[in-house]
Amino acid sequence: MIIIYPTETCYAIGCEVSDEKSIRKIFEIKKRELGKGLPTIVPNMDEWGRIALPDKTALKLAEHFWPGPLTLVCRRKNVSDMICKKTVEGFMTIACRQSSHEIASAVANQYGPLVSTSANISGGKEPFSLDEIPQSLKNSTDLVIDGGVLEKGRPSTIYDCVDMRVIRHGPITEEEINKVLKG
Repeated sequence: MIIIYPTETCYAIGCEVSDEKSIRKIFEIKKRELGKGLPTIVPNMDEWGRIALPDKTALKLAEHFWPGPLTLVCRRKNVSDMICKKTVEGFMTIACRQSSHEIASAVANQYGPLVSTSANISGGKEPFSLDEIPQSLKNSTDLVIDGGVLEKGRPSTIYDCVDMRVIRHGPITEEEINKVLKG
């Protein structure tokens, strides 16, 4: 089942992390290059541990910033290669966050860990309302949840806990991350 739903950063399109058919379809309808990986939303720390191998750094950051707009990249566990990225060292990583948005959180609680990528054509602008989502995406989903017009913000900060660096700057700053890690 493919779902469009609101998050604290923008509207997302996703499915259960175990649904490889739907994952493949998301790559197709977004025109996203295979091998780029797809981020995920987890309902809680236990479910995160089911699909990822968070280390001390990841756990410390998650305890401080989750739920919220911080995506943490860790080694993967029990998920398809399609949603992961391969490191230079040859192991696979997965990008996860716990959403602070009431609807995204409810969807993750109902379905478990979800693929969660912006509901746009790859490289396009993040949508903050259903009207901004391409019709081709809406027509290709099983469920569209209207959360109204979202406050325009930035995509989540992505922190790579393997390489210990910010991959994408967002609402949570590198300074805030470093402060937590030093504390």
